[in-house]
Amino acid sequence: MGKIICLNDREVELSFDELDNLPLEELLTINYSKISDDIATFPFIVNQINFLLVEANDILRKEEFQLDCLQANISEYKAKSFMTIKKKLVDEGEKNPTISLIESQICLKQEYKDLQEAFRCQKMKIAEATKNRGTSIRLCWSSKSKMEVLISLSKNISI
Repeated sequence: MGKIICLNDREVELSFDELDNLPLEELLTINYSKISDDIATFPFIVNQINFLLVEANDILRKEEFQLDCLQANISEYKAKSFMTIKKKLVDEGEKNPTISLIESQICLKQEYKDLQEAFRCQKMKIAEATKNRGTSIRLCWSSKSKMEVLISLSKNISI
């Protein structure tokens, strides 16, 4: 979900998918030939960038929560499987099954492999969300710097 901003007479989408294609130099450079337009419209752009940062933080928190849930599911599955496999090994004649033997049996189960794959994929989502949040933070700070310069300039000119 992106934010649409007007940048030098064209619309640009602020979204995580488009951050790599965003014309940052154009966005963060003061256009002295249209300084009044920059002064008038840039506060809105800064606001939209701040919304993007809030969205990035929210996405990261949700992804981290999902990872915590998956970790809890894996732990629960391992605990349940441990007792089931231990009982099965004892019933098959194994006197004292070792912990490593039981854990290796757990790792062979497809359901455990599926949970581990979901955990790996969730970590990749968190890495992407963290990257997007970092980019949003940098964009936010850069836009605030431009905003400060525009405020200083606006004190010296009349629109």
